[in-house]
Amino acid sequence: MRRYRFGRIAALVAVAYVAGVGMVVSADWITVAGVVVPVEPPHLMELGPWARWVLLPVAVLQGWALWQVLRGPVLGGAARVGWPGGAAGWLRVALYASVAHTLLLHLWPPDDAEWATWSGALVRLAVVGLYVPVLAASLPRWVRLGAFVAGIAAVAADLGYGPGDTPIWLLWAVPVLVGQARDPRWSRGTVWTGAIFAAAWLLRPTSFAIRFPRELDPGLLFEVAVVALGALGAVWEARSAHELTRPPETA
Repeated sequence: MRRYRFGRIAALVAVAYVAGVGMVVSADWITVAGVVVPVEPPHLMELGPWARWVLLPVAVLQGWALWQVLRGPVLGGAARVGWPGGAAGWLRVALYASVAHTLLLHLWPPDDAEWATWSGALVRLAVVGLYVPVLAASLPRWVRLGAFVAGIAAVAADLGYGPGDTPIWLLWAVPVLVGQARDPRWSRGTVWTGAIFAAAWLLRPTSFAIRFPRELDPGLLFEVAVVALGALGAVWEARSAHELTRPPETA
């Protein structure tokens, strides 16, 4: 059985989160809905009086995501890469910073939205740039450079300097996932987590790919499911960082 550096602490946090949601959902579920499923504006009320129980499986998924994020690298595995450890070490720093940024925005939305947008953009640019040398052994140079350009374009689009609601982010994510699949440092579970997140991202409520009328209950449930799967983005980044503790030749 695998043991993780912060496995027990991560498990306690995950269980406490799910238990907290379960305790509050029966009383003030509208407030909890804004945290568990941050759909703007929240339309769960339209599903009827049983809608509060939709939050429970979502909270379980998020609790699992918290455990994945907080547990750290596997103990007793291959030799760790020292800090900063070159490009791989700096990529770990950037990935952890991105995960922390995501969690902070989810739990404590800032009053200054512009600051949050720009700080997130800087972190994403670091991740995009550092994947270029880290994937040198698994992707041709022209693929890495193309992904690099697509990643910069996706960040620029998020900042309002390009067309919004386009799948341009996938032009960066797909090559990265292919590179991870060819690199022995990353497990198949990590790659599949990223792939599912990419599919959910394409179907997100603000995407061109999904437009459900509010009166259609299955559409609302699907929207909630897609938003909930957004937690897999943090899991993908965290697992990618955890598994970068192993050098390629010993993975």
